[in-house]
Amino acid sequence: MDVVDVMFPYGRDERTVPLPRRNLREVIRPPEFTHIDDERAAVTASLRTPISSPPLRELARGAHSVAIIVSDKTRPVPHRILLPALLEELRAGGILDGDITIVVALGMHDPMSDEELAEMLGEDVVSSIRVVNHDCMDESRLTNLGTTSRGTPLAITDAVASADLVISTGYIEPHEFAGFTGGRKSVLPGVAGIEALKHNHRVEMLDDPRATLGILEGNPIHEDMVEAARTVGVDFITNVVLDNEAHISGIFSGDVVKAHEAGVAYYKEHAGVLRSERADIVVASVGHPLNRDLYQSLKAVFATAPFVADGGTIILYTSSSDGMGPALFRKWMTETDDPSTFSERIVREGFDPRIDHCYLLQRVMRSVRVCIVSERDELSSIPFITLYSDIEPALADALDRHGSDASIIAVPYATRIIPLQE
Repeated sequence: MDVVDVMFPYGRDERTVPLPRRNLREVIRPPEFTHIDDERAAVTASLRTPISSPPLRELARGAHSVAIIVSDKTRPVPHRILLPALLEELRAGGILDGDITIVVALGMHDPMSDEELAEMLGEDVVSSIRVVNHDCMDESRLTNLGTTSRGTPLAITDAVASADLVISTGYIEPHEFAGFTGGRKSVLPGVAGIEALKHNHRVEMLDDPRATLGILEGNPIHEDMVEAARTVGVDFITNVVLDNEAHISGIFSGDVVKAHEAGVAYYKEHAGVLRSERADIVVASVGHPLNRDLYQSLKAVFATAPFVADGGTIILYTSSSDGMGPALFRKWMTETDDPSTFSERIVREGFDPRIDHCYLLQRVMRSVRVCIVSERDELSSIPFITLYSDIEPALADALDRHGSDASIIAVPYATRIIPLQE
């Protein structure tokens, strides 16, 4: 068979996936971003010339306590570049290391171990700065800040709520229902209590047509997050746009809304992909670290649903080396033969943000078949999804189902693109 070798991310590396040339219509590649040569110098320059904000060291003067919100291990934020530059500016503004707390914005993710924190942040940082994992379930460590205009009960981790100066870091790329990552997401869901997450991620919000990938304007989930960040009083953010090898392409520091919007605009200049005729089969994946577990890897399914025809097949190619993901997500995924029952179960048991991807998957699977290619045997415990250990039998079954002339679209880094209508 005449094939085209397409590189797909798998774990930290890439693997060659042979796709039949006669069926392959298109390879949708992630946007091409030019990376910055001297990343540390560029970060420092951004902190000193921010967007709609005084420089960071000026904000630091007179502050007695600082909280720096950082993403966890599931996000490719270049902490080892951002944090030393941030700390240098804070120290120049008179802040002592003992007055700084780094808060890991876990949302509802599992806490990070000391070893994981040292690997992610750098040994020099964790040895000199206090680092804490956010716990959305521990009410004793949350401060109640009232409710947003959409009724979201806003309780925030104490280390952030009590700080004189609140800084957040992050990265910007499309998100399946918040429009884009970064900015306000560090607060909600990042360091918010469980009830805030439940309300912001509830089904009524997820079902809003504007709550989708690449859209901020009129997106109720995004707007609720922005209000939460303003209520908390996020004073300064540093967000980055990364190239396909996780090098920094753009740095956007300053006001939590204006700097984030600038980063989004920069991303959108490069990332729009014109969606033409849908394919019978889509092969999709996400890059590291999202591909560490199935919960995060499913973002590739949500991102590529617009590219597959009704009745078609999405083949998710993922290492999922950490397994399923959140325990409740695993429980729901393994306890049903029919994903259409997720809605009934939500009505019966109530919504929990840890099963938001169950709900989104159910919506996709109303009209599309989903299968998984992974060496992680644990994924075979999902009754309604077929697991393959190799791409070739997955493709063979899909071609048997859709016919030898079935069309294929390949999307190796699915979360980095924004589907556009013709």
